[in-house]
Amino acid sequence: MVGDAVHGLRSALDHLAFALNAKGYADAHKGAALPAKDEAASAFPIFGNVNQRGEPTDGEASFRSAVHTYRHMPPGAKIVVEKLQPYQRGDKFRQDPLWAIHELSRVDKHRIDLAVIAAPPDQLFSGHFPAVDEAAIGVGGPVHDGKELTYWVTSEGAAEPDVDFHFTRGVAFGQATPLGNQPVVPTLRGIRNYLRYKVALPLGRFL
Repeated sequence: MVGDAVHGLRSALDHLAFALNAKGYADAHKGAALPAKDEAASAFPIFGNVNQRGEPTDGEASFRSAVHTYRHMPPGAKIVVEKLQPYQRGDKFRQDPLWAIHELSRVDKHRIDLAVIAAPPDQLFSGHFPAVDEAAIGVGGPVHDGKELTYWVTSEGAAEPDVDFHFTRGVAFGQATPLGNQPVVPTLRGIRNYLRYKVALPLGRFL
């Protein structure tokens, strides 16, 4: 299910790129359809400062070398696409939502399934402490056998409180994935919102 969501987001970018290439070509060629070879080459380029083997590379040069993927986009759209590239963030390119969805899709398609693990978020425990004022402290993060999930402190000599916890379940990306230990649903929701408001809306005005 996570892979389906990731591929849907990544495919939406490629559909957007195709629409932009088709529009730009039609505008420049009296309404003509995009040639078959350019249809096949169309894609939404996403480049950071490493290659697929994880080796350092020049993201800007890589973007330029992939011009066939965005060659026919309207000029203004090309500028926006270039400004959106993760390599523009320098050493922090891995924090870019475009890079995240690109890497998640690539890993899921070519290497491993996007494994997830149980991981209740912080402060997700509710408890009743009739004998003390201290609240429970949720540890959060991935769950494994023997892990401490929460704790509380009582005053010296105080009776042990009656505790009634209500655990909420969640999942995080597995440690072997590009977003290891990050909560799945909030992370994908954030990427979706970024694609909607920072990518689709600015580029949609060129269609």
